Parts: sequence; structure tokens; C-alpha cells
Amino acid sequence: GIKVHVGQHVDRDRLAQMTSDYDAVLVAAGAIRGVKLTIEGLEEDSNAISGYDFMTRYNVGDPIPVNGDVVIVGGGFTAVDWSRAARRLLGEDHRVTAIMYRRGEEHMSASPDEIWQLRLEGIDVGTLVNPARVRTENGVVKAVIFDRNVLGDDPQDGGKPPIHRVPGSDYEVPCDTLIYAVGQTRTLEILPEGVELAEGNRTSHEKIFVTGDFHTGPLDVIHAVADAKAIAEDMDEMLIGWRRLR
Repeated sequence: GIKVHVGQHVDRDRLAQMTSDYDAVLVAAGAIRGVKLTIEGLEEDSNAISGYDFMTRYNVGDPIPVNGDVVIVGGGFTAVDWSRAARRLLGEDHRVTAIMYRRGEEHMSASPDEIWQLRLEGIDVGTLVNPARVRTENGVVKAVIFDRNVLGDDPQDGGKPPIHRVPGSDYEVPCDTLIYAVGQTRTLEILPEGVELAEGNRTSHEKIFVTGDFHTGPLDVIHAVADAKAIAEDMDEMLIGWRRLR
């Protein structure tokens, strides 16, 4: 008895209309926008590609063209996926540096098996580095300059050690295509005007609830499912109460 409407564009006006049509609206839109890489020398219209945009196009069969040597900044599952996709587009004639990651290999989100698969495909992995700036020619990225890192002893949030840049340790990696996989964020602007996130899964609008990555920011499937189950129970209790009042 559930109606599914596909191919729908949802923005703040559409979401506001839903609050008039329904007793409760749950937003589970995920974190579907790539975080931009902000480093010295990187221009808005350069040959740097958001990994999220790159993989979206790749998965629908309309890949963004890549050429030459590819550098991918990131160290998570998505960076691994993007690097392997880039390798398939390029073939074996060019170098793909998949992981330029700020901590050690043991701190990467990607599993040891995935890292092994990277190496089987001839993809380089670099660790303990931070992107510092890019070198461009006529607005085109030609190299990424990295600083080397050392790790501290006291774990930060998430149990990972703090990062300390090593002064004077910068070095250059040639780059014809830069893909950055430095995280994803939420499209909070789809919430109706004046509506903000509130405590828990609530918003400042009594009918609008949020769950999953749209609530917490990017986590994993296990957290998203648990979050959805919890808010489903809360919404059910609220709707039962409304029904009784009616």
C-alpha cells in the first residue's frame, strides 16, 4: 500500500508543500554533495574534479573524461572506488596515484583487501601527506605539492592520531587530472525557509523529521539504518497520538 513517486525534484518549495499534504515528512536524502578541496592555487574552473561528480557520471555511463597522470586526494572507500574507475578509463599507459592520504595506511577507511586490489591494478598509494598547493599553467593543474606528516601520540575523536606537518618537507607530484575525495556534505538548503535542524531527528517544523546521513552527516549504512528505525518509532507514536486526538 505504499505509493512510490520516482523522478521527482525536491526543493524547499516542494518540501513545504509536502507538509500541507501529509501529517509527517521524513527527509532521508543522504549526504550527496562532494566537499570542495580548498588549497592554494586551485581555481574554480581548473581541471580538478569532485570525486562525487566523477563517480555519479561514471555509474550512469557518461564518465567525465580524464587524461594523463591522475592524482586522487583521499583515503576512504570512495577514494578507492574512484581510483579504480579512473584506471579503467585510462588503461595502463598513465599513472594513477589513488591515495594521497594524510595518515598511515592502517588508519585508512578502506580495507586491507581493497588496498591490495589497488596494487594489483598498478595504482600507487601515498600516505602521511597533506596537499599544500597546486602548480598551474594557464589555469590548468600540472602538479600537486604535498607536505609530509608525522603522527602524534594522543588519539583524536574517532581514535585516530593527530597530524603534524613537517616544515620544509614539501615535494611535487605531476598531475594532469586531480580528483578530490575529501568528504561529502548534506543539501540542507532543501529544508523549507526558516526550518532548521533541532535536537535528535527533529527540525524546527513539527512535521519534518530527518534521518540517516541527512541527520548525522556521512557515516555508514549501519548507523543510517539504526537511525531510521529509531525515528520511525518516534514518528509512529506521534501519528498515533494525532489520530487519537482526532
